Amino acid sequence: MRLANVKIDMTLGRTIFADDGRVLLKRGTVLTAAYLETLNRYGYEVLYVADPATPSLELREPVSERTRSAAIGSVREAFRTFRAPNRKLDQDWTGRRILYNAATSLVNDITSNRDLNLQLTEMRSQNSYLFAHSVNVCILGLALGQKLQFNYGKLADLAIGLLIHDIGKSLLPAEYATLHTHVQPVADPGYQTHPRLGFDMLRQAGRTLGAPSKIVPLQHHERWDGQGFPSGLKGSEIHEFAQVAAIVNAYDNLVHLNFDGQTLPPSEVIEFFMATGGTLFNPEMVEVFIKMLVPYPLGCYVYLSNQAEGFVSGLDRAIPLRPIVRIITESTGKSAHPTYDLDLRQHADITIVGVRAQG
Repeated sequence: MRLANVKIDMTLGRTIFADDGRVLLKRGTVLTAAYLETLNRYGYEVLYVADPATPSLELREPVSERTRSAAIGSVREAFRTFRAPNRKLDQDWTGRRILYNAATSLVNDITSNRDLNLQLTEMRSQNSYLFAHSVNVCILGLALGQKLQFNYGKLADLAIGLLIHDIGKSLLPAEYATLHTHVQPVADPGYQTHPRLGFDMLRQAGRTLGAPSKIVPLQHHERWDGQGFPSGLKGSEIHEFAQVAAIVNAYDNLVHLNFDGQTLPPSEVIEFFMATGGTLFNPEMVEVFIKMLVPYPLGCYVYLSNQAEGFVSGLDRAIPLRPIVRIITESTGKSAHPTYDLDLRQHADITIVGVRAQG
C-alpha cells in the first residue's frame, strides 16, 4: 500500500530494515503518526500492512531475520569499502571478509531449510533498495543453486557474486538504483554501464575476490539469445553463475512491491518465465526455477470461478494450482460468517480466476 494511503492504527505486515541492516520496525507494529512521519522521512513510499480480513499466517522465511539484517548491512559496508578511493584493494581483505561472512551465513540458512518459502517481499526505501534487492537476489540464487546441485564452496562463491551483482550502480546517480530491466533491456546508456563499472571496480581487488564471483556483476544482464549487455554474450558463453543471477534478478524485480505500489502476481511471473526460457534465460535453469515457485502463495487473496473470494491458507506442493482457500466472501457476495476452508483438490469444478494485486 502506498504510504500516503496508510492510516494510523493499521498494523505493519512485514519487518522494515534500514540500509545498514538495522530493524526499523518489526512486523506486527501498530503504526502511529510518528512512525509514518519517520518512514516518510527515510524515503519509504510503500508499506505492507496486515489485512484484518485475512488473518496473519506464519510463514517460515528461507533465512532468519538476524541473517537477513546482517547481510543487508554487510552489502552496504562492502560497497563502501570497494568504492573507497586510493585503497590498495589487492592487498586489502576487508571487503572479502565482510562478503564472505554474509555469504556463508546465507548459505548455512538456505542449506538447513528443507521447506523453502520464496515469498521474498519486503519494504525498501530509496536508500535501502539496492542493498535489500542484492540480499533477496542472493537468497533466491542460492535456493536455485542448491537445486542445481552446487556444492558448498560453489554456493559460497555464487553468494558473494550475487551480493555484489549491482555494485556498479553505486557509482551512478541515485535514481539508477531502482531502475529495472527484465523483459526488455533498459535503453538508457548510463544504466547499461553499471555491469562494466562494477567489474572494473572489483578487478582492482585482485586475488581478494575469486574470478567466478567477479564475473556475476559483469554478466548478469547478458541474455541467452545474445540480446543482453554489455557484451552481447549468448548461451554457454555466459558464466553459469551469471545465468543464475539473470533469472533471480528478474524474478525479484517482477514480484517486488515497487514505488507505484503494485506487484506482478506470482502466477503471472511463472507465465513470464515459461515464455522466456530459451530466449532471455537458460531454459534448463528456468525449468528448475519454476518448480520452486508457487503460483498462489500463502496469504494470496484470490477470486474463484464460483464468485467466492478468499485467501490461500494451505498448500500442497505436489498440486500447486489447487490450494486450500479460506473463504471470506461467499458466492452470493455476502461475507462468510464464520470463514471456512475450501480445499480445491476436492472441488475440481472450482478454479482460481484472479488474484488481487497488492497496493
